[in-house]
Amino acid sequence: MPYQTEFPDFPASDMPAIPAGWQDVSFRNDACPSFSKGVFLLYVNYADPAKREFPETPRFSVHYFEGSHPAICESDNWQEILDAIIDAEI
Repeated sequence: MPYQTEFPDFPASDMPAIPAGWQDVSFRNDACPSFSKGVFLLYVNYADPAKREFPETPRFSVHYFEGSHPAICESDNWQEILDAIIDAEI
């Protein structure tokens, strides 16, 4: 389901431009919208930390889709996430 359906309170203005080829796999039982591509899963949390399930966590994170691997990258900086995605895909 699209994140707008699963997270109707998520402001569209808070959603960064998701790179081409990533599929919206958001599910309302998760803490925030998510997107997948190949073996990767990208979480985009609320810009307002008070709206996050865990306010102290970074806004963005990239993980391997399967297994219990730690995050590839967690950051409040969108460019750092994009760079991590590029590095991980190479």
